[in-house]
Amino acid sequence: MKAPNVDPKAAPGSDHATFEGIVADLRVAGEPAISRLGAATAALRAAELELRDALVDVAERPDPAWRRYVAETDHAMVEMESQLTIAAARLRAELASTRDELRQVLDTAGGLSRARLDNLNVQVHLGERQVRDATRRRVEALRAASHRINEVVAAADHEAEMSLAQLRTATADALGDLWSVLGGLASSLGPERRADPARD
Repeated sequence: MKAPNVDPKAAPGSDHATFEGIVADLRVAGEPAISRLGAATAALRAAELELRDALVDVAERPDPAWRRYVAETDHAMVEMESQLTIAAARLRAELASTRDELRQVLDTAGGLSRARLDNLNVQVHLGERQVRDATRRRVEALRAASHRINEVVAAADHEAEMSLAQLRTATADALGDLWSVLGGLASSLGPERRADPARD
């Protein structure tokens, strides 16, 4: 059996640049409390990279229990970073003062939803029958959320009559949908419900 694939540089299904952008935005915000939050976020990112680097070595161990632990830890980090990215996108959407800023938020959310769809489609392909059926339902929910984001992107690009306030509201609603879907994935599709990583 192949050891779980752990990339020490970036969590699967997440945008490394986006996470780094969150850190940069928080650090330059000016207010001491927000700057402290930025420093804490940077520390979290550094700890995550160190943990991923350590998991690479452990993933090669022959003991199935350790390989399962690597898979479950990797899954937990993917979910955490996905939700941190959307939380930051929702904040940026609320604070955005231009259409371009909202467009950047939508691009971030769209990229994340596409990456997670790719990840889920792999699970559909590799999983056992009951896992495939459950995952397909989640794929459809994520596709619907992704489609709503695309609709807002189209509106931002082509509907000049849409005011900034209307675009902000539409963006917030689309991000709220994505947040809900990702939260459901985190709580209901842990690695124990996929193909067993310890199985040969």
